[in-house]
Amino acid sequence: MYPVITHCVLSSIAVLVVCFRLTARFTSSGLKWDDFFIALAMVTTITNWPFTIIGSYHGVGRHAVYITNLDDLILAVKTLVVGEFLLLLALCFVKVSVLIFLFSIGGIRKWVRYTLHANLVLIVTSTLAFSVVLWTQCKPVEANWDPTIEGAQCLSVDNFLVAVYTLTAITIVTDFLCALLPLPIIWKLHLNTKTRLGIMAVIALGLVAAASSIVRIVLVKDFKKAKLDPTWALLNVGVWTLIELHIAIIVASLPPSRALALRLWASARGKVFTDTSYGTSGNSSARGNGSGSRWGKKTPVVVSERGSEQEGWLRMQDLGDRGSARTDLSERPLDPMGRV
Repeated sequence: MYPVITHCVLSSIAVLVVCFRLTARFTSSGLKWDDFFIALAMVTTITNWPFTIIGSYHGVGRHAVYITNLDDLILAVKTLVVGEFLLLLALCFVKVSVLIFLFSIGGIRKWVRYTLHANLVLIVTSTLAFSVVLWTQCKPVEANWDPTIEGAQCLSVDNFLVAVYTLTAITIVTDFLCALLPLPIIWKLHLNTKTRLGIMAVIALGLVAAASSIVRIVLVKDFKKAKLDPTWALLNVGVWTLIELHIAIIVASLPPSRALALRLWASARGKVFTDTSYGTSGNSSARGNGSGSRWGKKTPVVVSERGSEQEGWLRMQDLGDRGSARTDLSERPLDPMGRV
C-alpha cells in the first residue's frame, strides 16, 4: 500500500502548490503557457491515482507467485504499463513548463537560449520515442500485460533495457539542465541577498529531483526480473518516478507563487503589500547606481504600515502652496516654518 500512500500525500501537496501558483498568476499578470503545462502535468498525475490504487489492490507491491488469480495479475501489470506512460508524459509537461518560464525572462544570453532550445527538443523527442517503444514492445499491445496471448512477439529484455537506460540517462541530463540553467539567468538579475538565497533553495530542491532520476537508473536493473515478477520488480522504479515528478512540480511552481506569498505574508503581519517586481539584467552603470535603461532598474518591495500617518500612498501637505511645475520658487524667501 505504500505506493498509494506516497502518491496521495505527494499529489495532495503538489495540488495545493499548483493551485496557489495559478491563483498568483491569475490575480497578477494572468495565466501563461507555462501555467498551462504545469496544470496539464498535475492533471496527468492525478489521472494516475486510480491506476495506482487499482494496481495495489490487485497485487502491485507483492511477488507475482503470491497472486493466485491470473486476472488480478493481468490487471495489476496493465496498471503498471499505463501508469508508467502517464508519469512519462507528466515529467515531460513539467520540464516544458520550466523551460517556457525561463524563456520568458529577458536578457538571456545566446548560449543559454540555444541550450534551452536544445533541452526542449531533447525532452520532447525522447518522451515521444520511449512512448513508441513502450506501446510497441509487444505485438499485439495486450501482450504487454497478458501472458496468455499466443503468438505474441515482444522485444527481448536486453533490448528493452537499452531503451530504458537511454531514456533514464537523457532524463538525468535534462533534469540537471532544468535545475542549473536558471543560474546564469538569475545571476544577471538585480536581486537582494534574501531573494537570491530563496532562489538558490529552489534550485537545490530541483537538484534533489534530478538526484531521484539517478536513483532510478540504479534500479533499472530490476527490469530484468520484470518478465517473471513484474508486480514486485517494477515497484521501486515507479515510486522513485513519483517522487521525482512531484518534487519537480512543486519546485516549478514556487517562483511564480512568490508575489502572492509575499502579499499574504505582509497581510498576516498587518502590512500592505504594494509591489514585488524587479528588473532583469542591465549594463554595468545601471548596476552601480540603479540608473540606466529600464532593464537595469530594480523596483523594491514596498510595504507600508497600516494606521500610520500616511494618507493614501503619499502624505501630501500644503499642496496648494507649492505652486505649479512652471513656477520658479528657488529665489523666494522661506517663512519661519521653512516653507516658500
